[in-house]
Amino acid sequence: MISLLAALALWSASSFASEPSLLTPMTPTPELTFSDGPVWSDPTILTWLEGSKRAMLRLPVVVEFSDEYRLGVGRAWLGDHDGNAPEAAVLLKLDDSQMGVALLDHLRKHCPAGARCAVLIEGMWGSAFSGLTTLPGADSGPKRHAVTVRRFAGLQTAPAGTLGIAR
Repeated sequence: MISLLAALALWSASSFASEPSLLTPMTPTPELTFSDGPVWSDPTILTWLEGSKRAMLRLPVVVEFSDEYRLGVGRAWLGDHDGNAPEAAVLLKLDDSQMGVALLDHLRKHCPAGARCAVLIEGMWGSAFSGLTTLPGADSGPKRHAVTVRRFAGLQTAPAGTLGIAR
């Protein structure tokens, strides 16, 4: 009986030796390089963004928290300064469901309390879920455009000026 179990163990070990291991470590995604796209304040920016739905973009975004405790994002818009949103600003609805660490956690860590914050995010224009044009939740006020955030790229250290598109 013991020799039968030993033979079975040798056979099973040799038959699975050629299969890839489930314990293979994951490798990080390579750093993307971005080329300059249009200026974020261009009046035709929405047309350009709608045509770039599946492209990876680097967007300059200004974030305003919903309360003093920074428990949520109140408003977000394309921009490269942390002043008030211009009247014609492109308002955003940031979907961080594709991120490992929530965008709000990154924002709390890097943005000062009680202030707007100018950041760079990488992601795709539109929702991550096909057929879903707007994200769930009650929308009031002006239209907010969905952006699927894949990566928090840090604070804006200088005026961004242009959007980036991955090469």
